[in-house]
Amino acid sequence: MVSTSPSARPLFAEERQQITTFNAFLMDLCNVLWRGRAFAVSDANAKGCLVPRTLEAALRGYLKKVEPDGELVLGSVFGLSHSPVLCLQSISFLRELEDRELEGEMDISDRGLRAR
Repeated sequence: MVSTSPSARPLFAEERQQITTFNAFLMDLCNVLWRGRAFAVSDANAKGCLVPRTLEAALRGYLKKVEPDGELVLGSVFGLSHSPVLCLQSISFLRELEDRELEGEMDISDRGLRAR
């Protein structure tokens, strides 16, 4: 048994394994969304989203066909910066700012967002 803090009861091996597995999935999620390392298995706790290496190779091959210049990297295409939803929100916001400026509702001295 392992204890994580003096006041907590000792953890059984099965519980410790569940925590380790949860941490691995959490690391995979962080790798996919924020770190640009989708399917990475090099981190201590990462499991590469349990994607078989054969599928990873197939996805890399597909990306090379879609983008022969190699600008799309498998590790980062699932991140937030490539998210269609985030891109839609960003372009909608920028178009709204442009429309406000064209309609004269926005002063040139406006810098950033203001609380209303």
